Amino acid sequence: MSYKLVFKNCLFCGENFKMPINRKFCSRNCYRKWIKIPTNAIIYGKKGSVSWNKGTRKKYKKICPFCKNEFIIIDNRQKYCSRKCYDSKRKRRLNIIECKNCNKNFRQNKTHKANRFCSRTCAKKYHWKNGIYTKEIIKRAIKNSAITRTGRIRKKRIIKTCPTCNKEFSHVPNYAKQVVFCSYKCAGIFRGETYIGDKSNLWRGGKSFEPYDKSFNNKFKREIRERDNQICMLCGIHREKLKTALHVHHINYNKLLSILQNCISLCSSCHKKTDFNREHWTKLFQSLLSEKYRYEYSEKLEPILNFNRYL
Repeated sequence: MSYKLVFKNCLFCGENFKMPINRKFCSRNCYRKWIKIPTNAIIYGKKGSVSWNKGTRKKYKKICPFCKNEFIIIDNRQKYCSRKCYDSKRKRRLNIIECKNCNKNFRQNKTHKANRFCSRTCAKKYHWKNGIYTKEIIKRAIKNSAITRTGRIRKKRIIKTCPTCNKEFSHVPNYAKQVVFCSYKCAGIFRGETYIGDKSNLWRGGKSFEPYDKSFNNKFKREIRERDNQICMLCGIHREKLKTALHVHHINYNKLLSILQNCISLCSSCHKKTDFNREHWTKLFQSLLSEKYRYEYSEKLEPILNFNRYL
């Protein structure tokens, strides 16, 4: 962006020089000196910039709780006159204690009275010296899997047996009830063997085993894919981007009615979506084909064959 430069006079020093239209001061020093003036000053501009609110800017007189000197501020939330007073007041809240390991003085916060060491290294050295973490205890703990390599203590892992491969495996006790199998492979094998047929939630009475029409062959599938230009009619993906060929879906789910008006090309991911809400998908696909190819359908969602149109 290009700002227009105009000759103006600085509000503090009064010098005449080029500056943008929205600017009131020649430098930050003039702005800071202008703020320190005890009288109320008129302010213009954007919020967060040099100034923000038309009218007068209030100034407050306060007493610093540390040095007990008066000071003038613009923000009423400020308590201390400077950063030094704030830091020195905060230091008084800290207790000075000797470290148990290195015997050096360090500052302890009153809220954390349990700290007896100046650092974590001193704490580890102290525990190793006093025999809290001895080699014999660590060896026993590693055998029982009660401590990690870093020295952190943990609970014992629960041993379980996998129902598919009958192998023993250990797991953390917090999630031991939820975990049943040793791996995802064993879980997939178990579900593939058990959730079959009527036990599956996707069971629709064995419609997938129904026979197709004789006209539903490779030649018929090619005609439909060429008609749709090798594109999925739902998501619009091309055959070149897919690993497998496009599926041919029966719109009214009648496998014995294999005609152009009742079939559409879909990718594998879109074809899986059609297992649910069948009425919705039939209406949607029929509307797509009627707009693109001018096919006609009845109120019962069945195709109307008008052979006169093809003559």
